[in-house]
Amino acid sequence: MTRGGREAQALAKLIRLARARADEVSARLETLRAALSSNEAALAMLRDCVREESSAAKAAEIVGFVQLAGYLLGAERKRAALELTRGQLIDEIEASQTGLNEAWVELKKLEHLAERARLSDDRSRRRSENAESDELAQLAAAARRRR
Repeated sequence: MTRGGREAQALAKLIRLARARADEVSARLETLRAALSSNEAALAMLRDCVREESSAAKAAEIVGFVQLAGYLLGAERKRAALELTRGQLIDEIEASQTGLNEAWVELKKLEHLAERARLSDDRSRRRSENAESDELAQLAAAARRRR
């Protein structure tokens, strides 16, 4: 196998690996975005439930307010946990987006190297073919002079 052929195979393998990595990071990013969306829906639902419980407690007066205090304490803990999770998801999404950008940059560099290697091989092949043609032309000219 020629040097160019080995290089092309190595670059092709690196490109496949880079694409696989980019696909993996992209899938992770989509999973994180779905989790963030779910988290935000849970936060919105919690806010709605707190509003409903507050309204119900006002209607029930004193008994409702005692129960509401316990409910609000639990709701606040849940909200804090959801907010913490939301922050972590946002951080992971940003990190994954950075990783995806880096993976695409790496892939584009490898594709560029593969294209340059292919063009270099094409130039070498043309030079070789031209040299053979020149040599044949010189032999033909020498043969005509001998006649």
